Amino acid sequence: MAELHVVTAIGDPEFESFVARTLHSQGWNVLFRAVDVELLARYLKASGEIKPLLIYSSDIQGLNQEFLSSISAFIERSVGFAGAEGGQLDGELRERTHDAALLMARIVTQGRVPLRQQGLSSSASRRSRVIAITSASHGDGATTTAINCAIELNLIGKKVLLIDAHHQLPAVAILLGERNLNGSEPNRVSPLLEVFELTRENSLTMNETLIDACSRTDFVIIDCGLMPKVGEAITERRWQHTFSNWILDNVDDLWVIASPRPMSAHSLHQIQGVMAKQSLRARITFILNHRVSGKRGDIQEEMFLSLVAPSHPYAIRVLPLDTRGTSVAEQDRSILMESNPRGLLRKRYLELAAALTA
Repeated sequence: MAELHVVTAIGDPEFESFVARTLHSQGWNVLFRAVDVELLARYLKASGEIKPLLIYSSDIQGLNQEFLSSISAFIERSVGFAGAEGGQLDGELRERTHDAALLMARIVTQGRVPLRQQGLSSSASRRSRVIAITSASHGDGATTTAINCAIELNLIGKKVLLIDAHHQLPAVAILLGERNLNGSEPNRVSPLLEVFELTRENSLTMNETLIDACSRTDFVIIDCGLMPKVGEAITERRWQHTFSNWILDNVDDLWVIASPRPMSAHSLHQIQGVMAKQSLRARITFILNHRVSGKRGDIQEEMFLSLVAPSHPYAIRVLPLDTRGTSVAEQDRSILMESNPRGLLRKRYLELAAALTA
């Protein structure tokens, strides 16, 4: 994995040491530390097939845009930081930080292409509301929520594109009993529903697919699976991580789902810390899923509210536990509207759909 190999060109030894330690702690391999552009160019030209990530600072004399262009064939990409006194290099520099999580966030999100070159906001014909649904931990219900919200929107006459971007465990095709959803174009499974599974092969044209879909559908719902954390994002394959960043840059709404389980609450707390350090375009909604009834459920909901309220989200919602309905739907490859139409969880999904169209 080439991007786990790094070359640094940072004049300030204290900042360079901090960058190197942070990268090592995340499993990255710092191959070479250049102190001037001559040594950097010499090393890169002799490094063979490995194309490392270059992390540089403007305090290296001669490291300008012209020099970066001259070595572009020998590096995977570059991430630039301003010198200790600030500075500007064609608007490409990031501000220095001594926070490890923020440093990694800035490194892994700079210079991603091609999805980030063109966002949905540039599409004049856009009509869709784009919603990304992610979960704090495995089994919290992102896929179930994405599927059932899409169906409920269909039932009130809205056209929906449902995207399975859960690269760790894509399950939309299985749960809907559909095949061939991972082609180059969305698959129409009903007059109002199209489904598309993101893969490495079709990710190259994903932006065009979404722009087209947003011009003819009312909603695009993206099942993202687990919310990537900074420490995990660096080990993702490039196309997966690029799409994760594209989502953060372009969606209208980001729904983060968690359950009452301690591991889910712990992961949600970590996610909030990362999100607080990022500039997000999306409206954030936190959803507590699998809430039980009675006093125990009241305690679960109170704990959830105390955790997410300080983030000042756009909305906070609660979904009840419906083990029977979801189990039957999974076994029958159906939806809650079919397996348990009068169930409380199905009613909550209907309420979500109605709120989206209000």
